[in-house]
Parts: sequence; structure tokens; C-alpha cells
Amino acid sequence: LSLLKPVDVKSPGVEAWLLSRENAASLFEQLKVRADFREHSAPRVDIANGQSQTIARKDSRPYTRGVQLRRDFPFYDLVPGKIDEGYSLQVSPLMSLDGQTMEAAISCSVDQLEKLVPLAIDVPMGGQSQRVQIQVPQLVSWRISERFRWPTNEVLLLSCGVVATPAQYSNGMFSAITT
Repeated sequence: LSLLKPVDVKSPGVEAWLLSRENAASLFEQLKVRADFREHSAPRVDIANGQSQTIARKDSRPYTRGVQLRRDFPFYDLVPGKIDEGYSLQVSPLMSLDGQTMEAAISCSVDQLEKLVPLAIDVPMGGQSQRVQIQVPQLVSWRISERFRWPTNEVLLLSCGVVATPAQYSNGMFSAITT
């Protein structure tokens, strides 16, 4: 902790620090052995100066969204739905002309389907009714959109706290993002 220099962050629940490249490598090695750490993509992604790069992993999860009534038998159709679950991270870096300072706009969104809550609906069938089950999605979502500026000889470390797991069916937490 004594090696980390705090950085001002506007987003609630987000913390940021600067540290040397050597200390960042040491911290990464320490974090890799923890059970609550998971690396979600390649450890190195090259982004051209002034260009944006998006890293995303989304999976569609189907569910029964609703019921649509019809005039003929069976008098209803189940309406399918889908939820895109996963994460999207966009980094837009810009290095100063003298190469001493890096500025980056970082946007991240995480959407996780926590559970599908069953809901029974009575559907009229002629003079009777039939019970049909649909599903109501319960989602956990998290967002950040921040701009940071730091010396190029240091590493920016972000802590997003405890957020929805960005990978489907995994038990890890969202790992640190460094640029």
C-alpha cells in the first residue's frame, strides 16, 4: 500500500492509484495466486495512440419474456427474449507530444444475469384458463466512464470494488485494469 499513490476518481466506488512498472509487475504476481482474481483477456493489448480499442465478451442468454394472445388454438404464443450478458471495456489513450504524459478515457460496462424469476400467468383458453410460466430477469449491472492522466513511466491501477462477474458462469471478481 505504501507503494501506491492515490489518484482522484469521480465515479463512486472506484479507486485509482499510480505505481512504478516494477511494483505493478510485483503486485500482479501477488494477485495471480489469489482465489478471487481472474484475468479475463490477454495480458497485453496494443492500442495505437489516439485510437479507441474495445474488448468485449458478451453471451446471449435466452428466456421466456412474455405471452402473446392469438385467436386460434392454442390461443397464445410464448414470446422469447434474450439478454446480452458480459462486459465491454473501451480504452481511448492519447500520449502527450513530449511522450511524458498519458491520458486515457476508460469506459466499462458489466451486465450479469443474476437469476430468472419464474412468474405464472393465467392465459384464457376458450372458457377456461391455463397457467403459463414466463421469466423475469434479475440483472446486476455496473458502469464507469472516467478520464485519467498520468506520467508514462508509471502504471494506472483501477479498483472497481465488488462488481458483477463479467464472465458467464464464473465465480471470480472483476480484475484490475491497467494501461
